[in-house]
Amino acid sequence: MSVSVLLLLDHSGLSAYDSIFEIVNRIGRMTDVSLHLATSFNTKNYNFFNGNSDELVTVDVRDPFNFENRNEYFKTTNQKRLADFQLVFIRLDPPLDNQFLSHLKRYEDQVRFINSPGGMQETATKAFLTHFSHLIPGFAVCKTKESMIAEAQKGGDHVFKPLYGLGGKGLVAIRDKAIWDGPDVVDADLESEKFADIADKTVPAVRMDFLPNIDQGDKRIVVFNGVVLGALLRLPAQGGWLANLAQGGTVVPAEVSDVEHQMIKEIDPKLQERGIYLYGIDTLMGNDGHRVLSEINTANVGGLVQISKFSDRDLWQTFEDEVSKIIDKSQR
Repeated sequence: MSVSVLLLLDHSGLSAYDSIFEIVNRIGRMTDVSLHLATSFNTKNYNFFNGNSDELVTVDVRDPFNFENRNEYFKTTNQKRLADFQLVFIRLDPPLDNQFLSHLKRYEDQVRFINSPGGMQETATKAFLTHFSHLIPGFAVCKTKESMIAEAQKGGDHVFKPLYGLGGKGLVAIRDKAIWDGPDVVDADLESEKFADIADKTVPAVRMDFLPNIDQGDKRIVVFNGVVLGALLRLPAQGGWLANLAQGGTVVPAEVSDVEHQMIKEIDPKLQERGIYLYGIDTLMGNDGHRVLSEINTANVGGLVQISKFSDRDLWQTFEDEVSKIIDKSQR
């Protein structure tokens, strides 16, 4: 029996190197799978993507989907309801609208999602890292500017990350008593009104130790259905401390260490019980020479295309195999 799969995306902002093309074509070629795409860029889907309707228009995946035909691909549509599908794959850039996720969450007893809307709501905030605080040196949650100032004034080097920050934006670091607001050094001290203003715009936030080995890179490891797909290392620009690509970082191949495999062994069950199958973890080099946890990302995880180019194994075949296993689960 054919399984009906829906993939949600926004085709308007895709680049030629986006992983969505390979994802669509891999799932679309699978035996006994009927794949459909729905884009938030279609005005007929406005109510659906705003969490006000279960009706949407979709396109059937018959021909290969690529950057050149991405606009033509969505011209012939069919009217559907969310409950028409057994599996829904969400590939939308964060931050995702909370009302939309809450609406999808109502269907979780009828439809299997990659990833679960409720799971993405819970893991969208860095406060979720509290479950793994023992893997993050100096971890603390700062709910108010007063608590952030108090943490900063304890001495030592710190990084503060807004709970809902993305792409390395909004990060504040204290290094050798100097204050960094993103990539810029601030002419202020920890007792100043200027730092109080920075704290006010940053909280609620999490606090972590600033790790001096940032030149050894911020590693992204992508995991799907408990299987490590691969890793890449993002290196900060010369003299910088932010390794995110959006902040000027560069990418090189990376291997997953035994310590990182142990992290994933601990993290994966907690994510899977929340319906999170596809995610990325970020690690930094700790002061003891072992990598430590920095982030967990569960919405439209990036890095697959770069990892596939670096890898000596077929990442996309592994991806396809794991999708097949999840589809099998959705039929039980």
